[in-house]
Amino acid sequence: MGQELSVNLEKGKHLVVKLISIGETTSDGVVNIQFELNGQPRSVHIKDKGAGVSETKRSKALKGVTGSIGAAMPGVVLETKVKRGDKVKKGDPLVLMSAMKMETLICSTCDGVVKHVDVTAGDQLDAGDLCVEIDEEL
Repeated sequence: MGQELSVNLEKGKHLVVKLISIGETTSDGVVNIQFELNGQPRSVHIKDKGAGVSETKRSKALKGVTGSIGAAMPGVVLETKVKRGDKVKKGDPLVLMSAMKMETLICSTCDGVVKHVDVTAGDQLDAGDLCVEIDEEL
């Protein structure tokens, strides 16, 4: 703690970074680091790869399969609007997401019955991550 580093980016641009504290590793393998940048307090959350926490990979929506519905863009799930066994029509809202400070609805692409809901509120999704599977009605 208290270590200080001076960085010259170019003539007239000088940064001073001072380490304030390193937090404990959380259960999901993230460490909070507090520092000062030119005297201004800052903090960052860093993934500790040495923490031994395994990342779970999310299933991806299957391209070309109408009932396999994924996230259109990265974001956070705010609410799931359906559950397993619900009957849905094409266009019905399935999942509410927040992406780039905007709320976005993921809607059903077909008529059918919800086979599986793969997300819950608070989940962080990448584009293409599977959200809901629907058994199509033919």
